[in-house]
Formats: sequence, C-alpha cells, structure tokens
Amino acid sequence: MRIPGLGRINKKLSTYLGNERKSSFEKFINSAEFKADLNKTMKAKSRVNLEIVTFTNSIGFPDLILSILSFINSTGLPAKWTIYADDNFTAEQRNVLNAFEFIVYQKWYANVSAEDCEKYNSRWQFRKYLCLSTHMINTTTVFIDSDVLFYNQFNKYKEFVKESNWYLPEPIEAFSIDQEITKREDYKLNMYIINSGIMILNEMPPWNLGKQYLAECLTKNSITHFTEQSAVNIVYANDSHARILDPRVFHVSTSDHFKFGFFKT
Repeated sequence: MRIPGLGRINKKLSTYLGNERKSSFEKFINSAEFKADLNKTMKAKSRVNLEIVTFTNSIGFPDLILSILSFINSTGLPAKWTIYADDNFTAEQRNVLNAFEFIVYQKWYANVSAEDCEKYNSRWQFRKYLCLSTHMINTTTVFIDSDVLFYNQFNKYKEFVKESNWYLPEPIEAFSIDQEITKREDYKLNMYIINSGIMILNEMPPWNLGKQYLAECLTKNSITHFTEQSAVNIVYANDSHARILDPRVFHVSTSDHFKFGFFKT
C-alpha cells in the first residue's frame, strides 16, 4: 500500500542528503589531498584523442569537477577540455581547474561576435547555444552539460563515435521542446526528441538554422526553458551526418534521482 506523502518525504530527504554530499565534495576538491591524488591519477592515465566542451556557471562547479573525474576514471585524459563560463568563477574554483593540465577556461562569449554578444546576452539559453555553436571542431568533440557522468562503458565507444555526428534521445515520456517548432518546415517530427545535454560531433552541423530560430524567439519574446534545446533539435533535423546514440547505453533519466540506495558510500 502506498503511503500518502511518502514521495515528497523521499524527495526532501534525498535532496538534503545530496546537498550534504555536494558540500563535502566541494571542500575535498579544495584540499591538498585532492591535488596529490589527482596528480598521481593523471600520471597513470593515457591520453585519448577526444575534446570535451562544457558550458556551465559557478553554481554547477561541483558537478563539473565530478564530470571531469568520471571521464578520467572511465576513459583517460582528453586532448582538451574547454569550459565556457557563464559567469565569473571564484579564485578557489579557478585554482582547482588549474590542477587539470588539459583544461582551457574561457568566458562564454570568447568566439562570439560583438554584435551577437550584445544581441543575445539576455538569456542563458542564447548564451549556451552561441558559445557551443562558435566552437571550432578540430577533432571528435563531445559537447556536454556539466552534470554528465561517464562510466566504463563509454571507453568501448570512444573510437566508434569518431565518425558521423551523434545525438542523445530524450526519455520516451519527455517532450522537452517548444511546441511551435513541430510546425516548422525546417523541423520534421522525428522518431526522437534530442536532448542537448550531450552531442558528439565530428563535422560542423547547420548551427545557422538554430540561430535563426533563436532570433525569431527573441523578436517574439517567446523564450522558454527549452528554447536552446529546441534550436538544437532543428539542427539535428537538418544534419546530414546525424546519427542516434544508443539510448540503452547513453541516456538521460530522472527515474533514480530519489532512491536512497544511490547515497550509499
């Protein structure tokens, strides 16, 4: 028998435990012990010819470091990890980043024209899309949100993904795009809705089409939480190199967010 209100209690307690763990982790990554362990680990890992790109802010910093550590542990040292900051990282945070030899830290507008920077500066959805779409692709490049984690299984695919452009499907129950784009001629309702939290690109996709959509949203003042993801879905629909990542291996889900077993050490 389901107890009324148990779900809310689970969520509150799990969120509290998660925040406690994150706070403890943030203290640890600022310690000398962490830097010593990191140096030892990096010396034992080999380099892989993949570049990672992340757009994030100072609030998401602990998630970012955990993401980086998960990649090192599962795959090795990336050729480069570019971090586009949406705000000013603290001196402590920059000091932690300096411990990683492969990290390049830049502000979100590093490659954005002055005109676009002024025009699209108002919302994070625009800033994220512009900084990712102006990043040059010189090798297989993995674009991820700061909370993406890598597991050992990814190591099996690191060579396989070096052809084509790979996109991640949303969970089957999700429809996380602006409703109006399904009516557009430059968007076809595909079998999958794409989650912009991870893209693996070997060729520059038609970013200009997504930017056109953002310009329309700005003109109409019709900006939602999923406007950036909607722009990426237009890009995916018109990308001749597009392929789908196996959702059994690469996936995004909230189904395990509030299970106590995941908080065990």
